Amino acid sequence: MPKGYLESWCIPNKNQVHIFDKKQEKSRINHIDDVASERFFYDLNLAGMTEEEIRRYGLDGIDLSNFDENQYIENSFANNIEGAYKDLLSHIIDRAQSMTPWEIENCHFITSDDVVKFSVFMAFQDIRVKSIRQNIEDTSNCIQQILTDVGASESTINEYMVSASASKLIHGRMIFNIKEICEIAHIFSNHIWILLVNKTKTSFYTSDNPIGTTAHIHDSILGMNGINNRGVEIYFPLSPNVLLLLFEKSYHQEFSKYDRRVLEIFDVAVVEKYNSKCTLNALRLVVSNSNDFSIIDRMIDRNPNILQQPKTTLIWGDKVYVPNNKVKK
Repeated sequence: MPKGYLESWCIPNKNQVHIFDKKQEKSRINHIDDVASERFFYDLNLAGMTEEEIRRYGLDGIDLSNFDENQYIENSFANNIEGAYKDLLSHIIDRAQSMTPWEIENCHFITSDDVVKFSVFMAFQDIRVKSIRQNIEDTSNCIQQILTDVGASESTINEYMVSASASKLIHGRMIFNIKEICEIAHIFSNHIWILLVNKTKTSFYTSDNPIGTTAHIHDSILGMNGINNRGVEIYFPLSPNVLLLLFEKSYHQEFSKYDRRVLEIFDVAVVEKYNSKCTLNALRLVVSNSNDFSIIDRMIDRNPNILQQPKTTLIWGDKVYVPNNKVKK
């Protein structure tokens, strides 16, 4: 996660945030640097790759002529994206929290041009997170299980095996696919944008996978929570007091009148609803500016296994496949 994004959740006068670790099922305080990045997570060692490998993984658009370091992607984010992202993010948050009642009723919180710009930042954020890489590996694992059950040959099964190093390269290719980034950004920008300003005493959470979706149309076979699916709702906490909602237009026509408008929230149940969604969408870490993780405690009380549910499942025939060693009850 960009450090500039997480700063909104810092404990006052400290470079620390409250963390709930889903794997350990307990909270702690972490320095923001420990949460913002995993050292060498994007390290592809591009300088050591052959021309054939660069082409195979779709990285041939990268200029490596003067490149002698491994952390190319990490430094590209820091130098070319995160500064502008932080400025626009701060502008949106400040604008939302300073709007007068008349402005809330009559004005937009963001210009149409800035919607496009922020959509690009969201696209990079959505595709850079660790959960993307985990999903690649988990999907591969489920496919191997299916192929084993249908009696596929060992060579066929091995074709679908994705190692951690291979998933890293696939993820890097996705990040450098500018066409795909632009397509994702276009989808985001074409939705209805609504900004929730939290007026309760309960803060919005964020996580290591901050952009999540909710399907409002359900299908027994197809997943309907993709960012371009009809009826989808996208949520993105911007600060403890501000949460961005995007709604697909054809299904959520009733929200069109609120496009690019601010809605103030006084009901703590709304905040807790999105905090629950944020918790389930997190890969491992939930972030707050306070140590109030009581909503997570209540979730665990209702279902002790809820935090360990796999994020990736595949259905084949009448069987649901989940990654090995993942809980599914």
